[in-house]
Amino acid sequence: MRVQAWDAAGVHGLRQFGSHGATMAPIGGGPLTGLSVNFVRLEAGGRLARHAASSRQWLLVVSGTGEALGADGEPVDIGAGMLVSWQTGEMHETRTAAGLTGLILEGDAWRPLAPWRWLAAGESRESWECLLREADEDERHRESYRDRGRMLVRRDWDGEPVVEALWADTPDGPELLSVAVVASLRGQGLGSEALHRVARDVASHGRSTLAVATTPDGLGFYLRLGFRPLAVRRDEFAAGTVVERGVVIRDQVVLRASLPLMGADP
Repeated sequence: MRVQAWDAAGVHGLRQFGSHGATMAPIGGGPLTGLSVNFVRLEAGGRLARHAASSRQWLLVVSGTGEALGADGEPVDIGAGMLVSWQTGEMHETRTAAGLTGLILEGDAWRPLAPWRWLAAGESRESWECLLREADEDERHRESYRDRGRMLVRRDWDGEPVVEALWADTPDGPELLSVAVVASLRGQGLGSEALHRVARDVASHGRSTLAVATTPDGLGFYLRLGFRPLAVRRDEFAAGTVVERGVVIRDQVVLRASLPLMGADP
């Protein structure tokens, strides 16, 4: 373990645009994510003066209180634990009467995510239709399950839906009815994490297995998690509604796994 005063090196005062009482120290950046992270400290009465954000920008307030202003120029009270976001090019400002410290995160490719949560019974699922459609292009098929069971969801901090997973009890046992990740975040393990969370929820309801019906493109994903082929559902999709790699798909392969699932549990 190494402990050091990381802000002792590289600290510099901020004077641009009329800023005052503000210092910043770089923490680092990720070349793959395009994210840069800086520690910022505003003294009592300090101000990061109004200017345009050069990229997507977030301020995570660590301590203190202050005000954040965006494009409309209206001040909003902020304090420890709050995350403020501005769009690329948005005019913005941060100021404080009592003092404030925080982390400034910048990068157009980075996308901070809100916590996972289960939709409450009766809560609208309308905003998740876009992801349900990603997982199943056949509208008639979606209608057969979209309002059933329990839905696990996650948004980004701008409020946009990024992940959904839906499971329900059926006459043949619990089944995963849908899982989808927004295209820009695929390949980062969010689908696997969603499925592990669903599996834990299914087990907490006293069930010991979980089934899923998928198309050929999804087989590898489920086989890696310990699912085994069980049956084929013929003509599940209307002709021409589901096409994978130029092939019209009509059938689903049904798989089932014992719980807990194989693989690392996030």
